[in-house]
Amino acid sequence: MVDDTLKRFESAGLTFGVVGLGYVGLPLAVEAACSGLQVLGFDVKEGVVQGINSGKTHIQDLRDDDVADQVLAGRLE
Repeated sequence: MVDDTLKRFESAGLTFGVVGLGYVGLPLAVEAACSGLQVLGFDVKEGVVQGINSGKTHIQDLRDDDVADQVLAGRLE
């Protein structure tokens, strides 16, 4: 079922949106991007957004490399 959903997102050219890139939203966004989805994250904190765009995380349980890899691959914005 998950694979079918991923295929539908990819084939339709859909973007997965995550509102709030805190301790729930950012890991969700990174995992979705790792699964191959195009992800667009939204947050009201400019510093959080700038950090993510630079490949940095503010979440202790998430590695900078995980964020940076998805940003560089163009799957996480």
